[in-house]
Amino acid sequence: MSTQGQDPGHPSPTWAQLVHAWRDRAGGWVPLAEELLRRGGGRSELPDNLETIERGLRRLAARGHASGGQYGRWLERFFGTPPEIEGWLRWLGQYHSRFADLPVSLRRRQLEHWDQPPLNEAAAGVWLDLGMASVGFRLDDEAVLGARLDRARRKLDRASAAARLEHALLRARVDDPDGAWLDAAAAGLDDPALGVEDAACYRARHVDATAYRRMREGASFAEGRALYASIPADTAIPFVDFRRALGLAYCDWKAGDVDAGLRAALAAADHAGDGGYVRLRAMAFNLASRIATGDRAAELADRARVLSERLEDEELRARVERPR
Repeated sequence: MSTQGQDPGHPSPTWAQLVHAWRDRAGGWVPLAEELLRRGGGRSELPDNLETIERGLRRLAARGHASGGQYGRWLERFFGTPPEIEGWLRWLGQYHSRFADLPVSLRRRQLEHWDQPPLNEAAAGVWLDLGMASVGFRLDDEAVLGARLDRARRKLDRASAAARLEHALLRARVDDPDGAWLDAAAAGLDDPALGVEDAACYRARHVDATAYRRMREGASFAEGRALYASIPADTAIPFVDFRRALGLAYCDWKAGDVDAGLRAALAAADHAGDGGYVRLRAMAFNLASRIATGDRAAELADRARVLSERLEDEELRARVERPR
């Protein structure tokens, strides 16, 4: 996940940043105009005069956050979003990024700040919709969740492999009565366009969703444990190591091995801490508090409660406050 260290407070890019990024890659304004004409493939709507195209691109770069008009549509259609900017967008929208672990109000403000031209109508802008859908889910706001999932769906045919996976896994989490969304996610796990770390995180998330579904449908905790054990161990990817340990903790506990369950839950908390994941750490402490007894259970429950309150996360708070 190449964007793991990005700063979520980075100002929302303007047309100038998009156009200048492609201009610099092309080697200047004239080469950029030539490349636009080449990628346009002689389409009748494109001017055939390089000076006219260059002037249009320069005007586009001066449009700030206004609509890009025809040249904005051409830039998006034939070039897309520069990779470094798409990386920032991906970091804002992925569940397994550290940005998703921040307090919900902060996430919402930052996503709203970026949710404007030139990014919100771009194919890569699907990450803004996915991020806002996740915020809606965390706040139990069905209107935001539904509207943003629908907006994301309309961009999927132009979206990256990672964005399609993100959408499928989020939909599976929200409502997937026949498992179709889990199946759709499974079909994309081996896409070569995924980076090594993203592929490992998505695979761990898919295993988690599959195990949860199968156990709810009657599979044994031993079968669930076998699924979680299929996630590679000691990957040095904190999210993956957390996901494996927390799943094993739950299954061991439910199968009656309390000591193994508590050890694995506390290991999950350590993995979350190694990655700087506050929310995941709260989840691990919450599970550990349900496995432990007496004063130890109360101590762990308090730690989970404090962390969940800081994150302003209604979905997590409901988990923590659920009767034991």
